[in-house]
Amino acid sequence: MKTIYRISIISIIMCPTFLSCTDMNQFPEDSMSPQTYFMSEAELAQYTNSFYSLEPQVGDFRWYGEQSEFIQKSVLPREIMGTRPLPTNSGDVGWTWSTLRDINYYLQNSGNCTDPKIRNRYDGVAYFFRAFFYYNMLTKFGELPWYDQPLGSADIASLKKPRDSREVIIRHIIDDCDRAFELLLPYGKKTTEVCCWTALALKSRATLFEGTFRKYHAGDAFNPESLPG
Repeated sequence: MKTIYRISIISIIMCPTFLSCTDMNQFPEDSMSPQTYFMSEAELAQYTNSFYSLEPQVGDFRWYGEQSEFIQKSVLPREIMGTRPLPTNSGDVGWTWSTLRDINYYLQNSGNCTDPKIRNRYDGVAYFFRAFFYYNMLTKFGELPWYDQPLGSADIASLKKPRDSREVIIRHIIDDCDRAFELLLPYGKKTTEVCCWTALALKSRATLFEGTFRKYHAGDAFNPESLPG
C-alpha cells in the first residue's frame, strides 16, 4: 500500500509538468512573427509607417528642386556628368532592395487582418510605396528585376534573374498606382499621409518621365525599345 501511495503522490506532482510540456511549438515572444502579427490596425499602421523613409527627408535638396539647369551648383552630380558607376555590391549608389523586401513581406502577410476595411487602407499604402520604390530605381538604373514576393537566401534563381525591360517595370508601376488609388479612395484626401491622390500624382509623374525618356532615347543605346505606334 505504501508503494502504491508513493506512486500516486509522484504522479499527482508530475502531472502538471507533463501537461505544461504538451505543446512544444511556441512562437517567440521577443520578436515579430508573421503568424501572430499583422492582425490589428495598430500593427498594420506601425509596419507600413516605416515605408515613409523612402520619401526625401526635411532639408533634403530634392524637396525644392531636382538636378537640372535651373539650379546652379559648383559640382554637378555624377548622374548629370555621366560618370556614375554601375553597382557591383549591395548599397552601391542606391542599389539597395531591403525596403522592397519589407513591402513585399507586408503584402504577403497582411491577410492576417480579417477586417478588409482596415487591411485595404494599409495595402493601398504598401502598393503606393512599391510603385514609388520602383519609380526611383527606374530613373536611376533603367531596366531592373521585378520582384513582388519577399526573397530569402535560398531563392538563388530569383536572386540572379536577369533584368526585366522598362516596359515591364513601368507597367507594374502603373498597376500598383491603380491598386493604391482604388484601395485608398474611400479614405479621402490626406495632407500628411499617402492617399488616393498621392497615387495618381505618382502615376502621372512616372508615365511623364517614361514617355519623355522614350521620346528622346527611342532606338539608342539607352533604350533599344521604340515607342509604340
